[in-house]
Amino acid sequence: MLTPADAEVVARDPAIPGLELVLDPDALLLAVQGVLAVGVPGLATWYVRYKQATSCIVGVTLQTASGTVDGYVKAHARGEQAKAAKALEHRSVDAGVGLGVALLDPPTVLLRLFPNDRHLRVDGVDGERLAYKPERRYVARTTARDGRPAVIKCYAPGGDGAARTGADHPSPAGPLVVPRIIGGSKRHRSVLLEWIDGQPLDLEHHDAVVGAGAALRALHRQPPPEGGACRDLRVPLQQAVDAITAVRPPLGAVASEVHARLADALVAASDTATIHGDFSADQVIACGDRSALVDLDALRAGAPLEDLASFRAAALRDALLRDGRVDAGERAFLALREGYGAPVDERELDARTAGSLLQLGAEPFRRRAVGWPAQVEAILGVAGSLL
Repeated sequence: MLTPADAEVVARDPAIPGLELVLDPDALLLAVQGVLAVGVPGLATWYVRYKQATSCIVGVTLQTASGTVDGYVKAHARGEQAKAAKALEHRSVDAGVGLGVALLDPPTVLLRLFPNDRHLRVDGVDGERLAYKPERRYVARTTARDGRPAVIKCYAPGGDGAARTGADHPSPAGPLVVPRIIGGSKRHRSVLLEWIDGQPLDLEHHDAVVGAGAALRALHRQPPPEGGACRDLRVPLQQAVDAITAVRPPLGAVASEVHARLADALVAASDTATIHGDFSADQVIACGDRSALVDLDALRAGAPLEDLASFRAAALRDALLRDGRVDAGERAFLALREGYGAPVDERELDARTAGSLLQLGAEPFRRRAVGWPAQVEAILGVAGSLL
């Protein structure tokens, strides 16, 4: 059933006729059942990438008698029925349900089941899925030719170059571990990385978080990549405001206010270093007395405070949505700072944390969270409180 909040998104965007279908899991399940020859008793949605008046991609997992099947549906804009239908002209791989690609009703909605991704060359990729963003990136645990466990990452055009830079540039140093490239294919836009043994970072484990802070500091001590320049934060911040406005205009106004206050609070970076670029607890593997920083696709030159603020924002967001308060997130960040060991400008840290929270603002909608408008509002409230 379409939620009231999602119904409002649909009502504001008549340019995408299939938007109502892809945002309604129950209706989408019936539509998928209508084109498959095998039984599909259940369907889960777990990812949304929405471009107002243009398209909407929704990641889906189908439940079948023989297991689960991942894929996605894409609702195209009105008048692009021919574009959607053209996908049926290309060879597809049976996903184990009798087909790999199908048009739904309305015919501007296209179903693609893995490995039939439009932009990823993943046919033949085996292993346990770790992450999947349709038409952008696929990550799985696999086995290298020599029998070692490994991680394979497959990218849309242009993405693998950043991955190679991220894996090649930082050097292991002291408490810092980084996964090495052990293979890959430019033709298939894939990178094969060594598997890092360890445990995902537990924010309740004080010593492990302290160790992650020390590893981050070791990364920041390394010179930035050649030719690297700090990212202009104005672009992603405005994109964050636009994303929130598209799905919840009243909260878009709140986001715009946070953005305006950020423009006054943010200052130019006083120093530049190699930064992770997308740092959070999810990107850390605890390896005894060392820590591995993984998923280095966004590695670049930047202000060290960007990584600290990114970690803090994610920790605050997770604590807020879990507990209704940010205390646990702040405790975890204090442990990270303990291990990091370098003084920071508190005003700039708060401003950059608010900016990172603003960029996380639309995530509850993208992740299909129940009651996502309230979650978006809560995240924006914390961002505003830091300014």
